[in-house]
Amino acid sequence: MAEALVKQPHTPTTTRAAFVESPAYKWWVTWTIMLGSFLFALDTTIVNIAIPKIMTSISADLNQIQWVLIIYMIGMAVVMPTVGWLSDLVGYKWLYTGSLALFTCSSALCGMAWSPHSLIVFRLLQGLGAGAIALTSMAVIFRVFPPEQRGLALGINSLGWTFGPILGPMLGGYLTDTVSWRMIFYINVPIGIVGVGMAATIMAADLSDRRPRRLDLPGLATMAIWVVTLLVALSRGNIEGWNSNYILDSCDLGRSQRVIQGPRPAVWQIPV
Repeated sequence: MAEALVKQPHTPTTTRAAFVESPAYKWWVTWTIMLGSFLFALDTTIVNIAIPKIMTSISADLNQIQWVLIIYMIGMAVVMPTVGWLSDLVGYKWLYTGSLALFTCSSALCGMAWSPHSLIVFRLLQGLGAGAIALTSMAVIFRVFPPEQRGLALGINSLGWTFGPILGPMLGGYLTDTVSWRMIFYINVPIGIVGVGMAATIMAADLSDRRPRRLDLPGLATMAIWVVTLLVALSRGNIEGWNSNYILDSCDLGRSQRVIQGPRPAVWQIPV
């Protein structure tokens, strides 16, 4: 008598586990995080070409508009030291997905900006998302690839870092001239939505070894104050005068924060 062949049902859990263990999984993760790297690198240069039209549209002066560019870098610098702590808190998958979602939402808000101050605030949110994307993407590569393949994976991921700044001025100029300066931000939205969907569905639930980690809040606060006051002094020097009390007080405040910060233990390292 022929034996009946009983097929085991493939549940979503077993299918998911099989995909994570497959050789193709790590390459899907690489292309997923490369999309986020491309977006945040693109926004480092795409805004530059649209500065004149942005100034006219939202009635911004030269000092205000330069903060639209600077605040993006400040946001990245402030959030980067916290990435290791955040990854232990929520895991790399949800840290990356949440950072890309924040970047995408803030891009839409930048496109809807109605004043210089609103655009500066929304660009700060963009920078916070971009800073977390930058470090998390590299940490994920180190997690999913064996040592002998990490160089190739980092090279593929660097394509986004490379082509983003190159494409930014050309794409920004075209969109600004043919559509509107607001499109340089709106273009991030559909790409970001695709990236968030890919990250949520492709990446494994948790790619980090979570462990208790202390966040140096006083050190983070003093670093942020130091960076901001230094940039304020450098950006306002020609207006206020380099020997004015405004500039000297800003420099003194920044220097005092740097002294207070001093040498601190490396509690911000990314676990890889």
